[in-house]
Amino acid sequence: MKWLIDEPGSDAPLMVRGADLVAPAGLRIGAGNVLRTLVAQGDPTAVQARVLFAFLQTAQVVIVDHDDDPKARALELALHLGHPIYDCGYLALARRLDRIPVTADARFLLGLAGSGLAAQAMGLEAMAAWNNPDAPPL
Repeated sequence: MKWLIDEPGSDAPLMVRGADLVAPAGLRIGAGNVLRTLVAQGDPTAVQARVLFAFLQTAQVVIVDHDDDPKARALELALHLGHPIYDCGYLALARRLDRIPVTADARFLLGLAGSGLAAQAMGLEAMAAWNNPDAPPL
């Protein structure tokens, strides 16, 4: 959501501009849910949320539909970590594609660290500081 909403850390996603980005099919639905929640809290307006959601539809992100294996893996990760399956879907997809997901979700990163999976994801702040052209695609 830091791509869409002006909030602390929302400049960090600019660091991955031009990167080969992938996301699970649930990205747009999840983003729509966050926008709906924010509208209910008063910012942005419903009109602004519609514009932001339309913008997301054109973002330079390859959407990869889950097959049954990553969905099942996402559930296993969610059960293991005690974390929502939405986030675990990103992790399952990243593992399937041999990539590292980037997230601003500190609670998710903390859960990964406590489970021994800390190396399986990267914080958005760390990504912004990471400047290695030989690094694997995200």
